[in-house]
Amino acid sequence: MMSSVGMRLQAEGPGNETEVVDWAGLVAGIQNSEQTSTEQLYLVFAQGIRHHLSRYLAPQDIESKFRETFSLLVQAIQRGDVREPERLPAFVRTLLRGALPQDRPRNLEQSLPIQQKAAQMKLVLDRLPGREREALIRFYLQENTSEEICREMNLTAAQFCSFKSRALAQFEKIGNNKPQQSVDGAFSMRTSA
Repeated sequence: MMSSVGMRLQAEGPGNETEVVDWAGLVAGIQNSEQTSTEQLYLVFAQGIRHHLSRYLAPQDIESKFRETFSLLVQAIQRGDVREPERLPAFVRTLLRGALPQDRPRNLEQSLPIQQKAAQMKLVLDRLPGREREALIRFYLQENTSEEICREMNLTAAQFCSFKSRALAQFEKIGNNKPQQSVDGAFSMRTSA
């Protein structure tokens, strides 16, 4: 929706009512050091910025990085770095991308378990017969629907469910084994209890 003051975006307000944000007015207010405009900026972007940061930082680091990022955002707006106020959401995304190193793994506490699960999935898939492996790779990795897979591979729904159940059982069996650290520091999966 266009208006004389620029592009407007409908955003969810605190009580789930729809709120219209006047980007040009918001930017102008922040450039004039209006407290209410800074508060509105906070209300509009705080949750999204925190969510984005939570994908890359440990929980204890999110709040300090949020304060730093929000402060940088306000300073950039006050300096006049936002040339097109209607593109403020894109400016915020760009600022967030610059605030975090791109090669940094996602939440550090989750990165190792994700790597272990990927290794476990590969192990399970490698142990399956060809037809089962193909069906599950198409379902989980290529995101084909079960109906497509059954039709193209000439499987019944029961056969497909059986493939999934056997693979999940193997995955759980492997997942219940704790990784052990060997003498040289490498990790390996325990195969016996």
